[in-house]
Amino acid sequence: MRRILLMSVCAIAFGPGSALAGSLPPVGPEDQVKGLATAPVTVIEYASLTCPHCGRWETDVFPQVQKEWIDTGKIRFVFRDFPLDGSALKAAQLAHCTGDQRFWGFLQAEFGNQAVWARSGDPTEELVKIAKLGGVSEAKARACMADDTLAKAIFGSRTLGEEAGVKATPTFFFNGKLIEGELPYEDFVKDLHDAGAGS
Repeated sequence: MRRILLMSVCAIAFGPGSALAGSLPPVGPEDQVKGLATAPVTVIEYASLTCPHCGRWETDVFPQVQKEWIDTGKIRFVFRDFPLDGSALKAAQLAHCTGDQRFWGFLQAEFGNQAVWARSGDPTEELVKIAKLGGVSEAKARACMADDTLAKAIFGSRTLGEEAGVKATPTFFFNGKLIEGELPYEDFVKDLHDAGAGS
């Protein structure tokens, strides 16, 4: 599974845009979710851990989104994997294998250190370092990144995203409406308002 070429060309969105969405899978227990289920707007992000645009958005924009919109109960935010290559797949496996309570911390650590591990031909050793810093043993980290069942589940997330119209990363769905690209905070907020979120 780790050797599967997920994309012949890494399609990465360079600017905001929009497209028609297909049938978006509903939020389920397998999803990583922040915020209240009763929030008026659900935002679903499809991202790859090796995508530099995703990395910038997660480190520069997401903290403000969490503070102003998720923590205040105005939106529910869902992260879904859309790995563009084998390195992104390994990183996603590690994040998911650490458990739901640690997932978001590992996600931010991996995006924040993307320039280090994602440029390596084999990111395993650098990802093991991140795991150790997060309190996960080297043995467990290596087992996570070698878990073919987990890899298939993550690859399945990508397949469902493709069926919903995802072609590049990052791609967001605002109550089902597909918006493609690395959205500045102001554009993200505009899309939230358009979807029915309050100020």
